[in-house]
Amino acid sequence: MEKLIGIAIKFDFGETVKSIVRFGSGHINDTYLVDTTGKKFILQKVNTAIFKNIENLTSNILVITDHYNRKIATADYRDLSLKPLYLIPCKEGNYFFRDDNNGCWRMFNYIEKSICYDRIDSEKKAYNAAHTFGLFQKILSDLDPKLIHEIIPDFHNMKSRYKNFLKVVKENPVNRLNSVKKEVQFVENRIAEMISLQQLIDDGKIPIRITHNDTKINNILFDENDNALSVIDLDIVMPGSVLFDFGDAIRTGAAMADEDEQDLTKVGIDIGLFEAYVKGYLYSTKQFLVSEEISNLAFSAKYMTFIMGLRFLTDYLDGDKYYKIHHSNHNLHRVCAQFRQVEILENNFEIMKGIVQSSQ
Repeated sequence: MEKLIGIAIKFDFGETVKSIVRFGSGHINDTYLVDTTGKKFILQKVNTAIFKNIENLTSNILVITDHYNRKIATADYRDLSLKPLYLIPCKEGNYFFRDDNNGCWRMFNYIEKSICYDRIDSEKKAYNAAHTFGLFQKILSDLDPKLIHEIIPDFHNMKSRYKNFLKVVKENPVNRLNSVKKEVQFVENRIAEMISLQQLIDDGKIPIRITHNDTKINNILFDENDNALSVIDLDIVMPGSVLFDFGDAIRTGAAMADEDEQDLTKVGIDIGLFEAYVKGYLYSTKQFLVSEEISNLAFSAKYMTFIMGLRFLTDYLDGDKYYKIHHSNHNLHRVCAQFRQVEILENNFEIMKGIVQSSQ
């Protein structure tokens, strides 16, 4: 703890450190809770293997939190439970600190009496999560996306992901191609439809906005009454389509099984959770979304589930270089579960479109 205290006191929070302990369940950055004689703070060691440009990453967070915090203090949002989130500066004035091993550290304020959920287990939670991410997009809707750096280029770009996939298929670096011919054909049978959404974005029919890009419910802090306090984990907030956020929220939040479920009979979508999510999301966003965005909400769930399956399949063919795996076929199990979920979404697509239409 002594080393961590030495790092923590580089930041200008004006208190004496009492303790520092591991905090949260994040898989990317190392997170600690700093308890002091006054307030508590969040200390993070940033994973620079993934986030290579710490200057751009920090710039994004500063621009986003400044805009967000100013907006939630206005009359339009003052009656809500939303709390500000901000970086604590270093005593030397910067907003990150590099240790002797070139490790990169930063500090956030801690939001007291907050609760974090790992699963959406009720329609109320689905509605509140959707309403919260929708509010986040609404608050940032008048912030110019050009002010925000693209931390991971082409993150949800289907054309780019498919191009990478074809390259790995051609090279077949670890000789796994023959074992996944069925899955490769699944991709080929659907890729034209999936690219059509990316084409709408490229043609300007679906606008580029500032999006969160990791809309799992555990990136929202709630109070004890399930009122949202803050959206967290802003590292990959970037320019993109709101459909990426909505679709990925459905992929993780309305799914009836984990993304690597081996028993494919357990894979499915909870239509009740989907409907609650649609209603919560549109309550926050329908005033600023364009018709092409709303009409593609149901499709975005298929898009994001497919693109994750495509990424898992690409990684499997490439020798499991990107995603952490717990056994040799872990990525393949993810592929099968995601592609089965795509089939189920296809089977429920007309119902989902009807829910979106009736919720406007």
